Amino acid sequence: RRPARPAPRPARPWPPGPVVARRLTESRPARQPASVVVSADGRTLAYSIGAELFVRAVAGSAVQAVPLPVTARGRSRARLVYAVGFFPDGRVAIAMQDTDDSWGLWAVGGGAAPALVFEDSIRFASAISADGRQAAVALRDRGILVVPTDGGASRRLAPINRGELIGGLAWSPDGAQLAFVRYAADWSGDTLEVVTADGRESRVLVRGELGNPLDQLVAWTGPDRIVYGTSAADGAALAAVRVGPAGAIGPPVELVRWPGAYAGHGGYG
Repeated sequence: RRPARPAPRPARPWPPGPVVARRLTESRPARQPASVVVSADGRTLAYSIGAELFVRAVAGSAVQAVPLPVTARGRSRARLVYAVGFFPDGRVAIAMQDTDDSWGLWAVGGGAAPALVFEDSIRFASAISADGRQAAVALRDRGILVVPTDGGASRRLAPINRGELIGGLAWSPDGAQLAFVRYAADWSGDTLEVVTADGRESRVLVRGELGNPLDQLVAWTGPDRIVYGTSAADGAALAAVRVGPAGAIGPPVELVRWPGAYAGHGGYG
């Protein structure tokens, strides 16, 4: 007998339900995270403070420091660290400024030695796909590159126009699309866009003021929805938009608003 087909998953409600906030890290200014990422299963949190990286269970309280790259003499190479995402094996992807001022995308933790995925002379925005096989990096004047995490050759996914900036990279759960924010050189408006993984199709989902070029918050919370941070004179907000084959499905919805300014990597101050 053939096994019974699994019951279809119930449709997720839209708009999303009310946002419930709870604190997972310290609030003291000296220990406030500069970056925060959550694993795909929603169970593990990674965050950075200065040149340190920590992980903890979302439902727990114990915090662990993650070993970072060191020199031949055992000294830390990290000057600044930003959490980028998780690999399926539990390693954390980080963007790290080295003591020589170069920047690298690293895989750290998970009981394995730190591994360099990509490096450049200046800071760049980046994202790791859910399967951990490819990274996307946005480089000034070079656009978006897709970099195999096993060390293969990179390829350009999306171009960039002179004077533009690109940030807020986020892979869809199936790795078939990449979302990102493009900041116009003439300040005419920011755009939240998606491009297919082969680079053949792209479309604009949202136009508006979307925050910080390097620390822009963008995340796929399902195959058909993206959550992103916005910034304006009257405060900062978390918004969501549904994504369909032809672009956005309806207007975006605001989930929650704060009176403070957008601080970056999902942080608000």
